[in-house]
Amino acid sequence: WLNGQITNDVSRTRPGDAVYALLVDVRGKILSDLFALDRGDRFDLLVPPARVAALLEHLERYVVMEDVALTGEQTVVVSAQGPAARELGLAGFACDRLGRGGLDLFETPLPSAAEAARARGGGTVGEEAWTLARLRAALPAYGLDFDETNYLQEAGLGPRAVSFTKGCYVGQEVVCTLESRGQLRRRLVSI
Repeated sequence: WLNGQITNDVSRTRPGDAVYALLVDVRGKILSDLFALDRGDRFDLLVPPARVAALLEHLERYVVMEDVALTGEQTVVVSAQGPAARELGLAGFACDRLGRGGLDLFETPLPSAAEAARARGGGTVGEEAWTLARLRAALPAYGLDFDETNYLQEAGLGPRAVSFTKGCYVGQEVVCTLESRGQLRRRLVSI
């Protein structure tokens, strides 16, 4: 069911895998970006907190006869980003948020993660440093660089967030048409 709702392929994931994807509407406009986390018996979707209610409403329209339960639980995520993130020895999902490798941790308290990062030469960063790192990596953020008025090609998210071989999903026809024709009125660029 989830594979028919999001832009990237989760049909071949294994427990512990994380997949970056988008949720788009039938017109191909971005509703949110997300990480789909394979928990073995279920998928968790990491979405911006401000989008939870709208996304639940959208997804509930497509639960017809499937055995799907949607909930809007909030959780705290500690994210370790960078090439040494895997070396921290902490269990997490491979959520590469800056294009250099990374983990999202759910059961690890921030002090433990920060201590593990400091032992490897890293540390904690604030919002300003995070934004600077994201901009240097030329990675757009939902709500700042793109939103529900944009197509994914306008935000440059196709290569990272879309499988063009997996088959149908909501909005797929528009996404594929824009990809094959390449006629966009606007496009996010890095300057």
